Amino acid sequence: MNSRLKKILAINLTLLVLLLPLLSAAQSPIPRLGKVFISYGVEPTVPIPNKLIRRPTIPPRPTVPEIRRSPEIFRRAGGIMFDAVGVPCDALANAQLRLSYNPQRPDGQRLTLHLRNRAYSIPGISDNYLQPTAKFVDSKNPIIANLQSPDEDIRESCPSPSNRLRVVTLHPAFVNIELGWSAIRMDSIPWSFSKGLRWDKNEPVPEATRELSKTLANTLRADEAEYSKKILSPMRVRLFNRAVIALAAMTAVQKQQLTKVVKSLTGTGHDWTQDENEILAAGVDPSVWKKLNLDDQRIILLMLGLLFTERVSNLNDAGSPATFCIQDSTIQLDGLPNLEFIGPQYSQTFILPASSKLMTEKLPELRAVDPEAYDGMITVYRLGGLFRYVKEQSPFHWQQFVKTLPRPEKRETYTILCPSCPVDKVKQWVACVDKNFPA
Repeated sequence: MNSRLKKILAINLTLLVLLLPLLSAAQSPIPRLGKVFISYGVEPTVPIPNKLIRRPTIPPRPTVPEIRRSPEIFRRAGGIMFDAVGVPCDALANAQLRLSYNPQRPDGQRLTLHLRNRAYSIPGISDNYLQPTAKFVDSKNPIIANLQSPDEDIRESCPSPSNRLRVVTLHPAFVNIELGWSAIRMDSIPWSFSKGLRWDKNEPVPEATRELSKTLANTLRADEAEYSKKILSPMRVRLFNRAVIALAAMTAVQKQQLTKVVKSLTGTGHDWTQDENEILAAGVDPSVWKKLNLDDQRIILLMLGLLFTERVSNLNDAGSPATFCIQDSTIQLDGLPNLEFIGPQYSQTFILPASSKLMTEKLPELRAVDPEAYDGMITVYRLGGLFRYVKEQSPFHWQQFVKTLPRPEKRETYTILCPSCPVDKVKQWVACVDKNFPA
């Protein structure tokens, strides 16, 4: 289904706010070479079509709590996002603070926090974290990483070589550096972890995490059953009533377009009976349903089906800011973000409660899956909280500090992930996208 048709559906249903996250976003950058993750040791570089180059910003600037509650999270922001100001403790709470960087000291010992005439080292922060995190804090975009399946219109025109294929969006501050690669890996972990697998290969998660993985899978199933009962069924009824009104208001051309899509899906063996059973089980008025002819019934099923295919995992710091405290002669950064699983709820979102609580409490156990990715994510979360606090106190001193920071080491990041995919199949898919969705 093309983007124009999806927009027609959204307008007709008066649900544009809910559908927008699922629509294709217009892309305008000039095509460039991009890296494709296949497996360790094989990293082909291919021309990336405009359609696959994601824009990482969400105008106007939202806050993490706003995104977390908004349907935008399903299109632009599922992944990793931080913007909370750090919380000081001890004597730091009511004092004027500033930061400095000393290149003469060993890497990992060059960052210092100043409190009046006292200086406190902030150990363990390598140079590769400093400038990217500072640029991230200075930007208007709180989203570090977001991995998405290709748009629906792409999947219909160019069948994906794997259901594990993802298109990568990174904050500009993390593109082509090691931290960006860490963020991509961390964003890839939650859903594969719930299946007991590593994201990048067909191997089980480390033995130390398998019990948590099983618990998460069971908890997600229970959460989703409650979600279906309490949220999804009433939502289907509410939107069904709107869809019937929208159907009656459609022009002949609009209905003709939708009928073509219905016929194409029918030709591919789509199970309309299951869709119908789900709608009737939700509690829609059967007398209204029976008055519709077969084509109209399937058009409505098509419209409603667009709304219920999304679930995202999200690492965020909403209500969970990092902390920083004095410990002897050093500053200790602390705190943990949330890991939440999120589904749609009308024009807002629904946090799957038990699975989100479980993984937020057990987050450190994910370190065993990928220590480097976990440590990178946690360090950016904690360091970013400190940086925001100091920046808010004294923007002038902050800008002077940022000018002293060194550039991080380069490392090419990825535009596409497709673990265990044949290289030629991925290249064929990319060529198909380029042909069917020209700039």
